[in-house]
Amino acid sequence: MSNAVQAPLVSSTDFDLASVAPFQLLHAEHADMPDGIQVMGAEFVHRAHGFELPMYEEYTITCPLRSVVELRGTLGRPFHTTLQPGMLHIVPRGEAGSYHYRCQEPPSMGIFFLAPRVLARVAEETIECDSAHLNLLPRTAEPDALLYELCQAFLGELLNGGIAGKLYLESLTQTMAVHLLRRHSTMACHTLARAEAQPELRLRRVQEFIEANLHRQISLADIAAEVHLSPYHLGRVFKRATGVSLHQYLIAQRLERGRALLESGDYTINEVATLVGFAAHSHFNLHFKRRYGVPPSAVGPKRRVGLAPHWPG
Repeated sequence: MSNAVQAPLVSSTDFDLASVAPFQLLHAEHADMPDGIQVMGAEFVHRAHGFELPMYEEYTITCPLRSVVELRGTLGRPFHTTLQPGMLHIVPRGEAGSYHYRCQEPPSMGIFFLAPRVLARVAEETIECDSAHLNLLPRTAEPDALLYELCQAFLGELLNGGIAGKLYLESLTQTMAVHLLRRHSTMACHTLARAEAQPELRLRRVQEFIEANLHRQISLADIAAEVHLSPYHLGRVFKRATGVSLHQYLIAQRLERGRALLESGDYTINEVATLVGFAAHSHFNLHFKRRYGVPPSAVGPKRRVGLAPHWPG
């Protein structure tokens, strides 16, 4: 690691990237953004340029979205590599970097800033490790299909206006954190098989909690607290027990409740969407048609037909 880590660290929220590099930045603002993560898109202006980045207090993961980039610089030590879609560039907390890139067309990147508390919490709750000296390892152009897919899914959800909801983004963040710890961290620890160590998941309690809170935004942490499990562990055990993810189950329950309310004839489609926890009726319409094959407007007290769900496997 660089000897410069003793200098003051910079928060990604306080430092303007566009002041040191020719980026056009798009900050991804979303009401359901999980705690401890900041995402932005960076459209490079030039096909070749050099710049330096400060020592961030967060972990930084850069996901190339287009173009093959020849990249050289210093990240702890000098490097010269090729970065392309399917690879990740990972900068540890407190590590400054200098860069010079060259490519055929200006590249586009997704940049994730992950607060240390996110990885620390997952490390201690999920894989029972001491996070006191936790950091990520520097990766200049790391092929990692799973992490790249998670980053793409996160960016896609933000670009789609958060149609899948808060629970989905939280699940992506948790999975991303666990993967980073296992494959890209400095932590020397043994992953414990906590599925065998934990008591049986109180599945009925989870279902009751979801049923009672369909009208509001439910977080993964809210549900996990009900059954005294870490959010990541809850997600894994729930899927093992039911065959579907918590996110899929929650959407299904919202839609079932919504269909029942529509069939009662007492509420408009907009009112039903709100009552079952959808932030916008357009989200409700999309999910409803995807599941039942017809729009909500086709369902009412005089049109009670047997709707067979079309839930993706």
